[in-house]
Amino acid sequence: MQIGRVTRTINPKLRESENTSFFKSDDQLWMIRWNATNDGDDTEVMLESIGAQSTSAPVLLHTPGTFRGMSRDNTHVVTQRSDPYRALLWNTASGEKIAEIPVPENKLPLYLSDKNIELSRTGQYLLLYDQVYDWNAKSPTLQWECPTHSPGYFNAGVPGDERHIVVRRGDRYEVWDWREKQKRMTIYLLPEEKWLMFNHETHCWNNSPGAYPFMELLHRDAKDSKEWITPYRYISRAKWENDHTNAGLDAPSGESR
Repeated sequence: MQIGRVTRTINPKLRESENTSFFKSDDQLWMIRWNATNDGDDTEVMLESIGAQSTSAPVLLHTPGTFRGMSRDNTHVVTQRSDPYRALLWNTASGEKIAEIPVPENKLPLYLSDKNIELSRTGQYLLLYDQVYDWNAKSPTLQWECPTHSPGYFNAGVPGDERHIVVRRGDRYEVWDWREKQKRMTIYLLPEEKWLMFNHETHCWNNSPGAYPFMELLHRDAKDSKEWITPYRYISRAKWENDHTNAGLDAPSGESR
């Protein structure tokens, strides 16, 4: 009995030795294949939609630098060059270069340790390690810089509204509203595969079973004296109950270390 069949194959325009990855845009699944040419100075990038209902023709770009990513609406591609280090934005329909941003010299050591370049959903914003740039300005402008200088991500499970950045800091992840320059949430990775999620706007938290022994809350008394105490002592002193349903980002608008 036949249980499956191939309905569409990829047009083999590039060599079989190229790099290959898959990317889910807003409404299509794409296969992205890229191959370095001219001793690595240039890159051929082929983008082809592989959805069953796709009618999009393959897009073949020939760009300077190394392919680094595509916007979720599949309209822009970002590449990187190292002579000097800079990011370049391309229009996938026309193949034209839109803009380029040099990696600031003071950021180069951080960038080389974690080469994170990512486009926002529409490609309007570029996340370059810990900085957000607006491509649409006459000259690309810096919009936000992570206060902790930690690597960030646009598309890490947070809705693609171009508003949130997920920042990785060792044993924790922070969710920032970069437009408002506010940290909204911290997710802590605890021993024994436990976790704790803390909302900095509602001061509510949610956690896996057994996470309380790893948690402390900052209590301030009437004289503004500060003390880190356990959740049970905090709730008793503050006469306040945690509501885990208000710990998510969709909650209406405690502090943890």
